[in-house]
Amino acid sequence: EKRVQLDVLVDQQKFRSEYQRMKNLYKHWAKDWPERTDPQKFVFEETGIAAYLVALWKSRKFHLPYQDADKTMSFVDLGCGNGFLTHVLTMEGFEGKGIDKQQRKIWDLYGEETRSRLFIEDIDPATCCYPGVDWVIGNHSDELTPWLPSIARRCGPSTRYFVIPCCFWDFQGKFNRRGPQ
Repeated sequence: EKRVQLDVLVDQQKFRSEYQRMKNLYKHWAKDWPERTDPQKFVFEETGIAAYLVALWKSRKFHLPYQDADKTMSFVDLGCGNGFLTHVLTMEGFEGKGIDKQQRKIWDLYGEETRSRLFIEDIDPATCCYPGVDWVIGNHSDELTPWLPSIARRCGPSTRYFVIPCCFWDFQGKFNRRGPQ
């Protein structure tokens, strides 16, 4: 008997199916990538994250009893960086926006549907709020990461958050483990 139950939120086969479909749709971005960052990493990693979220949202596990059964999940992607996750989720039919403190070159290559959902803002994590949004997303959101649960709580009682941290941050800044002196 398994000691740990895996794949309890998203069925592995449904995720794989979404990922394959989406990978074929968005792989061309790896060739047209204008940023200095590794296009293979960003395109396929963020396509995988989008595939997971799409499979999760299609499963309807997080729809509330009073929500319309046909309601599309909404999101805000905080610290969206290159905006690729926002782009893919938008192209998949979800309502949302991406926010970052600076625009990236690739933003100009997205169609108007995505460009109109990418915003340059300084986010004050202690006060920001996006009322009524279903999901707050933090994909490598650095110093915003520890704040995401609090931001989601301010957005509404049913707002959820999805965090993929890249480094350790606490409320004062980057976390550094101090060794013995």
